[in-house]
Amino acid sequence: MDKRARLLGELEVTREKLDVLERQVAHVEATLGIFGHRDGKPVKAIRPYPGGYFKRGELVRLIFDLLRERGPLSVVDLRDAILERKALDPASPAYIEVRRKVLKMLERQELRGTVRRYWTEDGVVLWKPKR
Repeated sequence: MDKRARLLGELEVTREKLDVLERQVAHVEATLGIFGHRDGKPVKAIRPYPGGYFKRGELVRLIFDLLRERGPLSVVDLRDAILERKALDPASPAYIEVRRKVLKMLERQELRGTVRRYWTEDGVVLWKPKR
């Protein structure tokens, strides 16, 4: 019941936000009409960039800084260090998303030849910069 109530509340907030956005679009269209932009061409929507937790290039810099400072690290160790540096709550959705992004970034850098992975004797995958 609690989950349903939370979802209904979220739905209500989303509908209110939709109403606000529709009013804003109507105002912008009216303003464009005042300035003579009534060509009637359909405008393709530009989807908002989700932004995420990192600015452009920030994640790769954080990864390389941590690898230089602390030596070879696992994805989990990198994730925890990044969450700590960014002051993100481990209980937030960032916890899973940052791990996925770190792994994806490491794999991309491995293809570029800037990092390499190796396995320890107990089967843990560690990453370190190529020198």
